[in-house]
This record gives sequence, structure tokens and C-alpha cells, in this order.
Amino acid sequence: MTIRLSFFLITIFIPFQVNGHCQSPAEAIPAMPRLIEDARKALLFPASAIRTDSVLNENLLNLVHPWMADSVVRKKTERHHVPLMGSFSRLFGFRWLRVYQTKQKFIGTTWKNLRIPEKDLFTEYDVIIDLAAHLPEHFEKHFRCRELQAKMNKRLKEQDINKPPFVRPDSSTNLNVYRMHCELTPAIPLRESIHRNFYPCLPGGSFESHRNFGEKFPTIGMYGAICLDCNHSCHPEIHPYEWIWWLNLNPELDSSDQRTWIAGMFSESSNRFRHWSPANRSGAISIPFTTHVSRDTFDIFIEALVAGEIDTISFAKLSLPNEATAVTDEAQFFSFPTPAKNLVFRIHFIGGFPAKGVSWWIGETVIDELFGMISGNFHIAAGVKDAFAFAVRFSM
Repeated sequence: MTIRLSFFLITIFIPFQVNGHCQSPAEAIPAMPRLIEDARKALLFPASAIRTDSVLNENLLNLVHPWMADSVVRKKTERHHVPLMGSFSRLFGFRWLRVYQTKQKFIGTTWKNLRIPEKDLFTEYDVIIDLAAHLPEHFEKHFRCRELQAKMNKRLKEQDINKPPFVRPDSSTNLNVYRMHCELTPAIPLRESIHRNFYPCLPGGSFESHRNFGEKFPTIGMYGAICLDCNHSCHPEIHPYEWIWWLNLNPELDSSDQRTWIAGMFSESSNRFRHWSPANRSGAISIPFTTHVSRDTFDIFIEALVAGEIDTISFAKLSLPNEATAVTDEAQFFSFPTPAKNLVFRIHFIGGFPAKGVSWWIGETVIDELFGMISGNFHIAAGVKDAFAFAVRFSM
């Protein structure tokens, strides 16, 4: 449905404030807080402005909405399945313990390189990304985990639980101590493709050297089961993450005429999370866009980056809107009425998308007549058995 407003506010930027200060991203240096009226307008900011402001970046990534068909974390715990040892591990408290009964979105900024194993350990090969959240809603998800950790881990001393990350921060606190471990074991047959086309997952890889990042401390969105890892200290984790997304703000790329999002849906390939992340994933993600109402055409390019095995059976069970459209090799068109004329969306799928098991649609389209902008969401849904990753490029 089309909504016309002379003035509208979609999302308010509210950085995490500590005693009147706003924590900056990687170095967490206090800065003056600010209020930006409309998050979607910032989608048209230059890439350099977003790249150097991780709080702004986190707000933009927060506009993304992922979901999975099995979003309920039904089983309270998961455990290792190591021969002879796995069945006894839980007796001694070694397990993953869910914090929320549904899978959650979490946005944060990295402050060190991701950790990549040298080799598999049994069925495990965890690619670990540590995120520090600067938006209140995501910080609170992490802090809830720390409160539970303080109760669960009896080895923590009183002097430990009376300081960050077990107490709330003040103006001098480095928010990086409130780190959320985000872990996934990607499928072995796809690791080279994932490493080359999506994100670094082979030894020696780094954010800074990868073409989809090109920066040392990127901002990233995650979706998955938030839990406590009581195999170690009951520290907070998203394990496994099933959706991951970010803006490609690589300074080596010419981004003056397009805005590029990277996103991927994954199934955990180790044997540990048989209930939280079984094989055959199906879900969808919405990617926000903003463009000028004066345009005649608006091009959207969707490029397949990692093409795992598509699962049409689980995909068929998704409840999708009537406007959901199958992917084709030819350009597809979507006409949107504006006060003066129709804006024609031209949708281009490139890179070998499957003919079945993937659909797209455009929704939540809004006209802001005062600022001469159109905003909305590009949705893409899929069913996969291991991994499905893509780039979405909006013409600027």
C-alpha cells in the first residue's frame, strides 16, 4: 500500500549514551550525542560518511529485517556430540543455554579481526566475529546475557561481577568489553566460495583485505540464537548466526552511483546445533532503499555470491505475500506511482540464481513529498540446505 506524507520520521538515530556521551565504535572514545531525524535519508549519505561513523552505520543496518521459518528456539540447551564424551558433557554443565526463546537480531561494530581456525576440530570450524553494540536495544540484549552469566558462573569472583561487563557502563567505559561472540561453522564444500565471494573464512583472511569490506573494523548485523556458552565461562554468543549482513563501504570501490548491501543465510554445518539450526533453512530478509522521487527509473542489481544447494521443499512452506515473484534471468519491472509520474523499478538478477526456491518483492514503499524521496524495502526469500549469499546494489 502506498503512503503519502508531507513529513514523516521512520527511524530515529539514538546512539548509546553514557552520562551524556556517545561511545564511538572501534576505539570507544566518548563523543557528543546527536539526533538524526530520519534514518532512511542517511542511506543517501556518501559511503565515506557512513564508513567513518559506526553509530550511523549501526542505525542503517538496523533497518534490515531478517527472519527464519523456524524462529523459535524450542530446546533449552544444545551440546557437543563428540564420541564417548558428548553424552556426558551436559552432566558437568557443559552446554549452550538459550537466553531468548526466539532468534534475535543483533547489530554491532567489530573492534578486532575475525577469528578463523587453522583446521576443523571434529566437526567444528567456527568463524568468530566479535561485535560491540552501540544502540540501546542491542546493548540490552547483550547485557541481559551478562546478568545471567553472573548468576550461572559460580567461579566468577565478587570483584569481577562488580565491574564491566557485568555492571552498566559509565562515561569512561570502553563498550568493547561488552562483546558478543558470533559463531558459525560454514559447510566444507562451500568454504572456498564463501571466502572468495562473501567473507573471509580461510586461514590468513581479514576484513581489511577482503573486497566486500576493505575496512579494519566493519559494522555487521547478525540473526540467530542468543545463548550462553557454558562450555567455557557461560559468556554471551550468537551461535549459530543464520543471517548476516552489512554495507559494503570498501574505499577502493567507486560507490558514488550505487549503494551495496551484502547478505547471506547459512545453516550450521557442525553436528552441535541439531535443534536450533537443523539442515534445510528457509527464510527472508528485507533490505532498505531510498531514492529521489524525480527519477524515471530505479535500478536494483542482485548478484549471487554463494550458491549452495537450494531446498524447494522448505521454501514451499514459507508464507509469502501475493506479490512475491520468482527469479528470472531477464530484467523484471515494477511500476510505482508518484504525484507527477510513475517510477519504474528495474530488477536485475545476475550470477546464476536458481529458477526455483528464491522469490523477491518490493514492499513498505513510502513517498516523502516534502523531501522528494521514496523509501521502501527489497525483500528476498529462499530455502537452502547449506548457504545462500548475495549482494544487492541500489542505484544512487
